[in-house]
Amino acid sequence: QMLASRVSTIAEQDRDFHLTDVRVRLSDGTMLHDATDMSVAAPEAQLDEQWDKLVAKFHSLVNAVLGDDRAHRIVEAIGNLADLDDVTSLMLLTSLRQTS
Repeated sequence: QMLASRVSTIAEQDRDFHLTDVRVRLSDGTMLHDATDMSVAAPEAQLDEQWDKLVAKFHSLVNAVLGDDRAHRIVEAIGNLADLDDVTSLMLLTSLRQTS
């Protein structure tokens, strides 16, 4: 958590959304920078494995904020996105103001 408190996120309107851009400023002022193309397509045979990895990452980031139950319901809704009449229920699940 100590490191997380020292991290800032900056939205850049003109950035290439295929790239994940990371910049680190060291205590001596040195700036480290790297960008990685995250748009690597997974072969269809690996889609289930990729889904499982994304779900695990999502839970690792979201459970502490929204709770295990809501995070699970969000994943379930996204997994059934094609069957939703509209995304209102999904959007309500993601709201930080929700109390249940």
